[in-house]
Amino acid sequence: MTLSALRALISLSTILVVGIFFFLNRKNKNRKNISFDVKQGIRCYSCKEEIFDESNIQSDIQREWQRHNKLYSIFNRLNQDPKSENIHMCTSCNRDNQIEGLIHKRRFISLNSIKKYLYSRKSNRILTLQIKIH
Repeated sequence: MTLSALRALISLSTILVVGIFFFLNRKNKNRKNISFDVKQGIRCYSCKEEIFDESNIQSDIQREWQRHNKLYSIFNRLNQDPKSENIHMCTSCNRDNQIEGLIHKRRFISLNSIKKYLYSRKSNRILTLQIKIH
């Protein structure tokens, strides 16, 4: 091969790698990591929707004020204990889980308990232990 053909191959491969990087970066740019929100009780761990009690809210100002109060209470709790968790389910998922428990009495472990376990610190500890052992 000549030197010019080798340069052309290197430049084409470089352009290809950079193009793939930018494509994957743009594809993942719209995704939002919600694991912190789930662990702190802002989002439901089953359906990933925000958890706020909106039964007595009449305006957008009250909704934002309630959200601000909830985030402030989470901030205070994390200041006292940074490793604390507050994993919750929304009311509709909780109702569905109870109905599922009534219908399927033989099921030992439900899908929602597995989801809750995967978000908890226990699964993180076991995963790090397995990595350290291997």
